[in-house]
Amino acid sequence: MNTKKVIIVLAAIGLIGLAGCTGSSQKQTIQPGQQVTLTGLMQQGTLSGMSVVSYGNSLNLSGTALANYKMYCVTFEDSPVGAKGTADSSGKFSLSIKSYTPFGCFVLDSNDNHVADLLFAGLGTTSGTYSGSIMLTGNANLGTITVDPSTGEAVVNVAGVGGVAGNNITGTPFDPTGAWSFSCTSPVGDPVYSCPTDIPPSLYLDRISGIFSSDGKEHYGMGVWISQTNYTVCGRVEGISPTPGSTTGQGPGGQTVILDRADGPFTFAYDSVWQPALNSLALNTFSTCGSSAATCGQVTNVNGWGPPGTMSSPWTDPQCQQMCYADAFYNVNIKDTTSYCMEDRNYRWDMTGMQNVPNGPLNNDSNTSTSFIDFGNHNPAARLMFGELIYSSDTAASEVYTDYRLETVWDQASKTSYDCYINEVTKLAVSQLDANTLTGTVDQYRTLSGGSPTECTDNTIPNNYVYQDLSHPMHMMFRMTKQ
Repeated sequence: MNTKKVIIVLAAIGLIGLAGCTGSSQKQTIQPGQQVTLTGLMQQGTLSGMSVVSYGNSLNLSGTALANYKMYCVTFEDSPVGAKGTADSSGKFSLSIKSYTPFGCFVLDSNDNHVADLLFAGLGTTSGTYSGSIMLTGNANLGTITVDPSTGEAVVNVAGVGGVAGNNITGTPFDPTGAWSFSCTSPVGDPVYSCPTDIPPSLYLDRISGIFSSDGKEHYGMGVWISQTNYTVCGRVEGISPTPGSTTGQGPGGQTVILDRADGPFTFAYDSVWQPALNSLALNTFSTCGSSAATCGQVTNVNGWGPPGTMSSPWTDPQCQQMCYADAFYNVNIKDTTSYCMEDRNYRWDMTGMQNVPNGPLNNDSNTSTSFIDFGNHNPAARLMFGELIYSSDTAASEVYTDYRLETVWDQASKTSYDCYINEVTKLAVSQLDANTLTGTVDQYRTLSGGSPTECTDNTIPNNYVYQDLSHPMHMMFRMTKQ
């Protein structure tokens, strides 16, 4: 996925019905829109490994209560309403918010600076599935919330928590499939939300569903595409089934999913389609391998460049040419063309690092995942994301998407490149106002993972876009109008 684009990811929550209040003596029915109480305890901790993907296996609490920190929650409706609760010396907070209204939350420090986004575990089909929002049917105590300021993440498991909407739907959940105009509606002066400069004017949403063999229930996934044209070019499929035109796909844990419509794998068009076209263009803009050649196909390793930290095994000319093609792929926006269904795979910054740049032309990737939940780092550039859509009500849904990849910082002064391992979390919560209008929020933030050198965050290195991406999280409110 291109880090220069607003990336959107949709994850949702399910509904259990009336859960009542948390107190055993409180039996009255909570009316929609009535104020209910949300409580919890904020405690500092770490989420190690691949960010929230490893939650449950890598959680470490420091025991440090986040006194005077604030839980800031905002409802997803036509006129969003915010609510704050300040933690006491033990980290406990309390706030009031509308019942039966989906909302998302953030952790702020004592000066109202954004510290972390709150993710809700326990509502999806796997332990690695998260929701960006919940809805309350009564008073709810979330218990201990793990806040990791170093990653900008806060996680709490809400499975079975009284008053929190669960994973059932009372009627027919809304289907947002279609083309939508997209605009930012973030209010001026909000402590979290703003309007980024790079906003897609429209999006195409595609919901797909299937019956899981694990529980015999219907589950939903959603693709967010940059346009319906790109979706059409890619075959009108989400890539869930490994067999073209099949209604059988693979779900979490390798289980069988019976899809609601025929699907199939993507047919990517790269190397044989766009790479030769680059040979006629003067695209060696980064002077890859020190070559002064005008085109990528003419690049030679004139200075004997090699992997970072060693010059004992220089890259071959084909390896240098592949790195040039990777730069060209991004610089001339071939990745965004509407003519090809293309995989957003960075040839230069593969997960294996620069030491293993292929020695010749790359072939179609045969390892593209067919997971129902997460396609990992092998998405078509035309599709911004795909993930499990979790409904909190018939008219509200959310999705959280996690991505782990490797990016490279090039220091022209020292003629050295540095591998930066990036965790990226994107969440989108959406609420249907009517058949033609959606409202909600998009949140995205990036952090460094283990093994990343300090140069990744060195803003004195010219054109260090990794630093720029890390230091500029994106939080925005939006409105979509059906086209």
